[in-house]
Amino acid sequence: MEGSQHWMRRRRARRAGVVLVSVLAGVGVLAGSAAAQTGTAARPAHEATSPVACGASAIQATLHLANVTVASATMVTNGSYTPPGTTTPITGLPPFCAAALTQTDPAGNAIDIAVWLPAAWNGRFQGVGGGGYSCGISYPSLAAGIENGYATASTDCGVPAADLLSGAWALTSHNTLNWPLIDDFAFAGIHDMSVAGKAVTAGYYATAPSYSYFTGCSTGGREGLMEAQRYPGDYNGIVSGAPAINWTRFIPAEIWPELVMKQSNDYLPACKENAFTAAVVKACGDQEGVTSPFIADPAKCHWDPMNLVGSSTPCGTITATDAKVVAEIWAGPTSTDGKKLWYGLEPGASFSGLAGTATSNGATGPAPFPITVAWLGTSPPPSSASCSPSPSASSPPPSPPTTPTSRGSKPMAGKYSSGTASPTSSSSPRGPSTTTSGSLPRWAAPGKPAPLPGCSSHPAPSTAPAPRDPRPRTR
Repeated sequence: MEGSQHWMRRRRARRAGVVLVSVLAGVGVLAGSAAAQTGTAARPAHEATSPVACGASAIQATLHLANVTVASATMVTNGSYTPPGTTTPITGLPPFCAAALTQTDPAGNAIDIAVWLPAAWNGRFQGVGGGGYSCGISYPSLAAGIENGYATASTDCGVPAADLLSGAWALTSHNTLNWPLIDDFAFAGIHDMSVAGKAVTAGYYATAPSYSYFTGCSTGGREGLMEAQRYPGDYNGIVSGAPAINWTRFIPAEIWPELVMKQSNDYLPACKENAFTAAVVKACGDQEGVTSPFIADPAKCHWDPMNLVGSSTPCGTITATDAKVVAEIWAGPTSTDGKKLWYGLEPGASFSGLAGTATSNGATGPAPFPITVAWLGTSPPPSSASCSPSPSASSPPPSPPTTPTSRGSKPMAGKYSSGTASPTSSSSPRGPSTTTSGSLPRWAAPGKPAPLPGCSSHPAPSTAPAPRDPRPRTR
């Protein structure tokens, strides 16, 4: 029986045609580049011969995709490219054709897609993901791709790059959810980039890519998982690093280190944090006779931060309170009754991202992860907000709405999941897809400031209906 099940699993894997590598290496990583994930690819040994000129009209003539326009295409041969809106060039690039596409989604939102086509093509295509509340366009990732011979594509999913840390784009001017852009960011934008990018590649080189891969980290990692679940035919392989899923649980958990330090009145300077990291790596990095600068199996590491009490550092002597703070950060967030809520920072991982501090004039204070702060909300409410007794610091956040809005037949894990899904039935020009039901609770809406203590809410949102995405949502 076991052998039969194993055979069936292998058969399903072959039919899916996707190899998915999920690197659960922590949370909160802003993925500006996938260079490390493409570095093992062999450089092409020959120059690809393109029968199509690197020009907008020439490439456009090879495309047969609705609502996709080639805005520009320029051959870059001097090894240097300056991304739009910047003054800092990316240098050391191989010769390539830089194509810029514009696509319009069903709601009329303009989506930008960049496709870089190297002269020395390895016959393969690579899609790259974004980070934070941004899909891209990630020019460093494009550069890493073509340096390894891949025709490479990146997209902004129609999301303003200026909202990278806040996600303010997810609300309309009427203070309602912008579902078309949310869908573009959640899944549709990367799929559309994949389809358009491979079409441009096939048209430019007059042959389809032999293999297609996707690489991404954090938000890009989530996008990779979404591709595997919804559009398994898009890629032959996916590297999904540190995927930012289960957002409603891990994002609040990322404020835990700062909360521990605040409640302990003990913000650890960077040199003390580094001392704890060095000590635990020294104690646990040598596992099973192998000396390593990393802790290969944190579950086998039982080093006690109290062992460092009394040690001297450039910023002071380690105290028992310091050790207690570190122990609580590693243990992870708990409720007031001791229930474990999420995972803590792994021993050996850097404190700088999620337990950051800043020292100025001898005083050390908090430096929390900016996406977490933006998502939880920090701006004061408008003066017209009504004030009433606020819940205590130990109170849980308000529950999400219990009345769902029909968005599809399968709930989507992560930030946009809020409960029960309701099916719809139709076909989609974007291919098979599903979405989650419900809407974001007001306390969790991206870019929405949370009430200050004593103020219960912001002014009620406009009653104008949220724009609905016309795309059907069934598999």
